[in-house]
Amino acid sequence: MLTLGLVAAVLMLVAGIALLARAQSARGAAQAAADLGVLAAAAHLDGGSSARASSGGAVSGAGVRDPGTACAIAREVVTANGASLTACVLLGGGVVRVTVVRPGGLGPARASARAGPARPDAG
Repeated sequence: MLTLGLVAAVLMLVAGIALLARAQSARGAAQAAADLGVLAAAAHLDGGSSARASSGGAVSGAGVRDPGTACAIAREVVTANGASLTACVLLGGGVVRVTVVRPGGLGPARASARAGPARPDAG
């Protein structure tokens, strides 16, 4: 009887650790999706070569592209990385912030990221 109790306790411990590991993995994947999405959006706003040429964004002066397309690009990249975009905010000066959610072991894993110039007012 004692052996059966110990085996059950060990199995519960292993299951708990596996669930925590899955949750941590989902959190890392959500953060990676947020990072990649926000970098793609910021590169699009900056007119950088890493922005998708097929996005259809119109160039509007000094290399800055249409801001309306930046969140669409972020959504595309986030979705390709297995997460869902919950918020995309253009903070001005080429700075973008995105928030994503991804299913995880203990509920949805959420992450956010911000990208853009170090000083938004710098030309």
